[in-house]
Amino acid sequence: MAKRLAEMADKSSAEVVEELASIYQWTPEERRSKTNVVRGMRAAQWELCIRIRQHLPFSCSPQKKEEFLSWLDSAVEEVEGRDFDEFV
Repeated sequence: MAKRLAEMADKSSAEVVEELASIYQWTPEERRSKTNVVRGMRAAQWELCIRIRQHLPFSCSPQKKEEFLSWLDSAVEEVEGRDFDEFV
């Protein structure tokens, strides 16, 4: 679902769920649940974008860019190192 959600960034959460529900024939309860999942995924995406903006101002020195890349590398390694049972 995460991949499909990324491909449908221009659609609302409800539109995404309705499209996927028509493919997978979800019940109304499943649709409500999936809508909450989609909203949570979008909230996480928004939070990541905010964190990136906080660490990389528009105009910055080469040193600040290096510091940002170091921070980004650490953040990505931390996420990659987590054990997500959802993806097992």
